[in-house]
Amino acid sequence: MNEKDFDSTARRYYQSIYNYCCVRVRDGDAAYDCTQEVFLAMYRQFGSLDEKWVRAWLYRCAENITLNYLRNQRRFVPDGEERLRSVQTEDAYDTERPFGELFSEEELALLSERYSEGYSVAEVAEKHGISANSMYKRFSRMKEKLTRYLKKGGGGDAE
Repeated sequence: MNEKDFDSTARRYYQSIYNYCCVRVRDGDAAYDCTQEVFLAMYRQFGSLDEKWVRAWLYRCAENITLNYLRNQRRFVPDGEERLRSVQTEDAYDTERPFGELFSEEELALLSERYSEGYSVAEVAEKHGISANSMYKRFSRMKEKLTRYLKKGGGGDAE
């Protein structure tokens, strides 16, 4: 793949990788930084990437970069932010995603890939390196979890 291929690939996937990073880190500025890291990594590896696996590679890279970002955020709390975290505030992101407490970060990312980004279950499975049957089962379990939650009136523990 050449430099022209890099530009077209970056244009094609930039917005979806940025959206994926936004869902994972829940901060637009941090998502922008993570997205830049993903495409910088792609630039470094571009000559060795197989064209048919670029999309899967980008998402795997974005997953790793956002996980590293989240791990680093847990380790480093600037002075004063710890007190701010203890103050209960309403996060606009949470009001848009009422089930943020119900699903794990990984489950939210899978749901986002499937329903926000429009990937098929098979494509999500391929991206994460597992069989389509396993991914169908994961979605089935998330649906069951949501059903139990809603049957309990949207409250309580759905586990």
